[in-house]
Amino acid sequence: FDKIDFNKIHGRALKLLSRSKFLKNQGLEKVYEEWITKPETQDVKYTGYVHELFSKLPGSLSGLSKGQQETINKQFDTLVAKGGEIEGKTSLIVVRDTSGSMSSQATGTTMSSNEIAKTLALYFSSFLKGKFADAWIEFNSNAVMHQWKGSTPIEKWYNDRASSVGGTDFMSVINLFINLKNQGVPEEEFPTGILCISDGEFNLVSGGGTNVDAAVRSLKAAGFSKEYCDNFVMIFWDIPNNFYSYGRNAPKPKFETFGATKNVFYMSGYS
Repeated sequence: FDKIDFNKIHGRALKLLSRSKFLKNQGLEKVYEEWITKPETQDVKYTGYVHELFSKLPGSLSGLSKGQQETINKQFDTLVAKGGEIEGKTSLIVVRDTSGSMSSQATGTTMSSNEIAKTLALYFSSFLKGKFADAWIEFNSNAVMHQWKGSTPIEKWYNDRASSVGGTDFMSVINLFINLKNQGVPEEEFPTGILCISDGEFNLVSGGGTNVDAAVRSLKAAGFSKEYCDNFVMIFWDIPNNFYSYGRNAPKPKFETFGATKNVFYMSGYS
């Protein structure tokens, strides 16, 4: 085993290897840590879903060895670098649903919908610039914009304490945009839209209509330009769980989907 070349191990296998007892049992922890922490060890491959890098983590950062931390960091950075090569990569800000239902286990995974939304927020925030660099928006009964705290992906993960509480007031996100504009943030610095990661059950809008319709109306009324509003993109990404499977929580139409709407898109899954 002392002749293992870690550079030649497949990304998924490397992740499993670093989290198992194998390295310790074979006396290879120090050797592995020296390899993974070297500056020249770059482009550490990973072909899985980004949330899988953060699955089954201990309760605190101290529960991970330096080698385990750096495996997560470098595999995450590889996924970000790959995303950065895509032409027309997103300049949308992640809007992360942290309502109570998001604590439920996501279908087919070992993680909650909230934890998966957290990893996707961390990933997509890597592509934002300026005022909104490294930022994401939390919403439940209210909306708050956060900047990740920490110098590495795993530090940022553990420093986020957002929990799953309250309702799902999507319009609070639009009100946050309006408040930022009123505070003097120039329109050209705003994201070109939102990537809303949720389990799809929004509070109803007072006065009727959909949250999408109300969002566009509110942006226009607040003084955002016609060009900005006409091109404002809303992507709704469903992270399914079984919270709304029966009784009073029986499922409603996801995201109030009433047909094709310009610049509004719907998707589901973990990729």
